Amino acid sequence: MSNELRNYYRSFQPASSAELFGLKKSTSHYSILSAYGYIYPWDAVPKPNHEARRLRAIAREDATHGSRLGFQGWHHFGPVSEAKIKLESRRLLHTYKSIAESGYLRRNGKDGDIEGEILEANDKTVLLVKKGHHRIAAMVALDYSSVPVRLNVHQPALIQRSQSSQWPNVKAGNYVHTEALEIFDRAFRGETHNLSFDDKLSAALLGSNSVPNGCAPQPYK
Repeated sequence: MSNELRNYYRSFQPASSAELFGLKKSTSHYSILSAYGYIYPWDAVPKPNHEARRLRAIAREDATHGSRLGFQGWHHFGPVSEAKIKLESRRLLHTYKSIAESGYLRRNGKDGDIEGEILEANDKTVLLVKKGHHRIAAMVALDYSSVPVRLNVHQPALIQRSQSSQWPNVKAGNYVHTEALEIFDRAFRGETHNLSFDDKLSAALLGSNSVPNGCAPQPYK
């Protein structure tokens, strides 16, 4: 698995949010920022220091899983350090073995659930996972047919394409409307990049942020 992750992180190193979202050319304010500062068009308008706060949060999360080296990269994309690759491999395998042996054990409280929000377009819905990617990866690899998810409680949990002109970062002028729709459509289809993986766990974690069947988005029921 480490080799799969290493190849991924070497191959996918977006220089901006636009590149992360797959936009070929962008004029939106947020899309030209660092990939670490990405924000979805329908998210709440972030505070000015949101990127710095995200980097600190990543380092804290890694520390809870044994890292004492500070920020070493993010599991969504490269570049990352070799230590981060080993950390992600351990996390994936530990999560996989835990769920395989004991089942998926959710709990109330912080980080007790996989979290997400529903994307809706043309009377169809998919679930966009926002937290719990390692758990989703393991459950997909274990052929779970359904996954319990806590819907986003900090902002609207239903994101409708038909309401795109009212999305917070569109109204605030941070995203051009056409680019906001392109980001939504790619997320709806489960597309983040065009890489593929032989390792099923790596593919589930890295192939798409949408709940996959293989790596395709699943209807929300």
